[in-house]
Amino acid sequence: MKNSVYLDVVDTSYKTVPWLDVLPLGEPGDVDFPITIFLDPYEKNKTSFSADQLLFCYNVVLSAIRSVQSGVYSDFDGHTTANCCHGISLLAWHLIQSVLSLDLDLLKKDCEKTVEILVLKKKNELLSRDFMIKIPSSLIHLSCLYILCFVREYDSNNKGRTNVDKLHKLGSLSNKQNRALVKSLQKCFSNWVAEQYSKYKESIHSEAVISGMPVSLWGKYVAKDWIRTDKRGIKHASTLFSVQIFLAYLSCYKGKVAILHDVYNPSKEPTRYFHLFEGNGSGSFDRLKPMHHDFLADEPVIVLGGCAHTKDFHVESVMLSMEPWLEKLPELVLACDTVYPQFVCIGDDAEFDSSPIVPAEKQLQELITKYRLINGVSLEDPSLYCLTHIHVASLREVLDPSLLLRSFNLPGMG
Repeated sequence: MKNSVYLDVVDTSYKTVPWLDVLPLGEPGDVDFPITIFLDPYEKNKTSFSADQLLFCYNVVLSAIRSVQSGVYSDFDGHTTANCCHGISLLAWHLIQSVLSLDLDLLKKDCEKTVEILVLKKKNELLSRDFMIKIPSSLIHLSCLYILCFVREYDSNNKGRTNVDKLHKLGSLSNKQNRALVKSLQKCFSNWVAEQYSKYKESIHSEAVISGMPVSLWGKYVAKDWIRTDKRGIKHASTLFSVQIFLAYLSCYKGKVAILHDVYNPSKEPTRYFHLFEGNGSGSFDRLKPMHHDFLADEPVIVLGGCAHTKDFHVESVMLSMEPWLEKLPELVLACDTVYPQFVCIGDDAEFDSSPIVPAEKQLQELITKYRLINGVSLEDPSLYCLTHIHVASLREVLDPSLLLRSFNLPGMG
């Protein structure tokens, strides 16, 4: 089998690409890679690329730099084909913090200088390695997430889908190259995220508790033996258990989290509320009030986006019902996840096991059953808060409603 995963037919037997293997937990230690790694991760083509191919690579990196510098971190909400938006958001959260420590002005200047030369070249002209500058690995990874976000779009029913044709706006790669690139990146990041939850668990102190249960108990069910692989070679971790590890990690490392709550009344005009939290280091989150704290506008924040639908015009009643839950954020998310599929159903893979994991421990079974009975957090009854998506954003985006326009409404509800 060929090792090339981008410039030829996608090799579905490969497990990951080398540049994802070097990404450690936490603050990544940066290693420089040639900017052409998007097209040639195994560096088989060490001599030349066309001007068109190089322009694509530079445009992707420049777009990522500009999004970071402008604080539009929602541009790194990478879209995959697995239920791993929480894992992607945590990866982006780490990468953004690392990239913010780089000399982005210098990197942007070097990239723009090379682009000025490339646009004067013939499209198919082969160029030497002199045009392939080195880029820190954290920026490479973040640029990959930019690609996976760039190709995402929503239809009129708020259903997300992948449109690889949008990549033509970044450069003149062939349709075949665009499809191969997106499929490969989706597989790489899905697999990396699925395997990372157990590593997150190991980095949390052994006595930690989340949602009333030891983190070690939640973590048991994100271990290697509980990860499922579909026929495409894409790995899947249980949403229910991995989200609790995700929240425990954010609490442990005092990450900031924002609930964005779109409340719809019969007129279908939504009112957006937001609540800001910070991990307290002990398995929960403290509420923050922006007017009482000094905040860095460009600080990355994990957004828990959701919605509620009221049967009357009394939106305030929804917020009153939400108030007790805002003191126990992990339990609110757990209630949402108990009625959400742990594994996606894969239409063209009848052999994939999408049934939920039932834990062996009685106390964990009882806890899950308890929160499954909470009203108002499901697709059938979104009267309180139905969590629909998790992604990274800047604090600036969260605090300014005009900057984060994405709807968190349920698909098919306008």
